[in-house]
Amino acid sequence: MRALLSLCVALAAFAAPAARSQAIVLPPSADTFADQSQPASGFGSSAELGFGKNFTSTPSFTVWFMRAYLAFDLQPIQTTGRWPTRAVLRWYQNRASAAGCLDVSVHRVSSPWTEAGVSWQNRPTHDAAVIARACVGAASGNGWKEADVTAVVQAWLLGSTPNFGLVIKDPSESSAGAARPGFAHSREAGPTLSPYLEVEFAQRFGFGCSMRALLPISDVTAGRPRLGESFTLGTIGLISGSTFGVLFGLSNTSWSGGALPWSMAPLGFAHCDLLVAPDISASFGAVPGNSFDLVVPLPAQNSLDGTPLFMQVLAVPPIPGLWLEVGNGVSVVLRI
Repeated sequence: MRALLSLCVALAAFAAPAARSQAIVLPPSADTFADQSQPASGFGSSAELGFGKNFTSTPSFTVWFMRAYLAFDLQPIQTTGRWPTRAVLRWYQNRASAAGCLDVSVHRVSSPWTEAGVSWQNRPTHDAAVIARACVGAASGNGWKEADVTAVVQAWLLGSTPNFGLVIKDPSESSAGAARPGFAHSREAGPTLSPYLEVEFAQRFGFGCSMRALLPISDVTAGRPRLGESFTLGTIGLISGSTFGVLFGLSNTSWSGGALPWSMAPLGFAHCDLLVAPDISASFGAVPGNSFDLVVPLPAQNSLDGTPLFMQVLAVPPIPGLWLEVGNGVSVVLRI
């Protein structure tokens, strides 16, 4: 595995074909905001979300705070039966009040709420840990903003934390210093510019092969391909006792001057295709059952941001006459 990481670092300077991600987009199931200057008011039907530190200059300079709340139904993710490798919250800043911007922070909401029931007086609680930050409030910065919320979405799916949605707020809510509120379209503004959660999965491509009816199937089943972290490449449909190996490469379109996929028929493996450039191969011995999970650690190398990594599993079963089984291709995009 160290060889794989060294390879990624060594080849990062070369142009590599982009790896696509398979993704679904989830609109909010509810969204609203709470405004400290109108503590008893609710804004569940508003076409706009407000968040951060707001201000007025007349009759004297005064600041107050707003928090935006968004909820998402994860059933469409669960229906896929797949593990999300990335989840990004996006919202469209539609207006601003001054030049320059200030950060807002995204947090996990930790108590129930309803779109019609939130006001500043009864706003839900939230986890103090900051998931992500975005700079908002500058008139020159209107447009899409985003926050990586992969870790919290994965925690919701695992059931380790309850899904009460997300809140966008001023990080410290201190009255000292400048004020730059953020304003965004809500779901009531219509689907074109409303907030959404984009959930990505590993790209699966090509087909495996076997002399059996059951083919090995590979996918990312845990973790995330974030630099400095790790993800799990899971494979099912193996024969117990098979010698398990993985090909890792930076392309699924070409290798050594030739095009991919490349038929393995000249090697005696009809209907089998090499789907991934075999820049590095790693063998992990015999698998104890019909599945195998391989944890792939990634270097904390920011220069690799956006680099595609392609993988394909090969297995040699312990059965005479069954020489080789090949899995489908899997690709991820390495992210900071």
